[in-house]
Amino acid sequence: MGNCDNRAAFASVFPDAAQDAHGFVQSVVTLGGTALFCLDSLDREPDPKHSGVLCADRLGWLDAQLAACAASHRVVVAHHPPAAVGMAGPDRLRLRNGDALLDLLRAHGVDLLICGHLHRPILATLKGQSTAILGSTAFDVALATNSDAITPIFDVPPLYHVLLDTDAGPVLHCEQVPMA
Repeated sequence: MGNCDNRAAFASVFPDAAQDAHGFVQSVVTLGGTALFCLDSLDREPDPKHSGVLCADRLGWLDAQLAACAASHRVVVAHHPPAAVGMAGPDRLRLRNGDALLDLLRAHGVDLLICGHLHRPILATLKGQSTAILGSTAFDVALATNSDAITPIFDVPPLYHVLLDTDAGPVLHCEQVPMA
């Protein structure tokens, strides 16, 4: 769940989707030797903000799930990036308590954090955590390091991503969709 999502609408279309004890849409999926932890970073539904948050209940759920995990590799997925990435406009829209998430991931030795929300592919090490911020299937956002502007770019190919579980660990592929 991210800033454009609605938990009630989601549940009406996907009634079997996992929710934690507090009603957040969070789950763990195991792919071979990799456990994938999917987080709900939606802030203030039904009037969501563009920034995200992981409250104490959501962070507690993740802490317990990571502690109980026996998989060789751990990948955490959250819609909102947890730290600034050098783009003033998008950096305002990150996870408001990102340091708490990054500290938790490092404490549990998480291999990779995958995020979206910024509509452009970015690779980073955020407070020691390997992080992939994925591009978008909708549109890209122009790189603007010295401006608060968030400028959509519509004439670039959309992207989708494929996560593979390999013997060496999780591998994330980025694939462009050809434009007609």
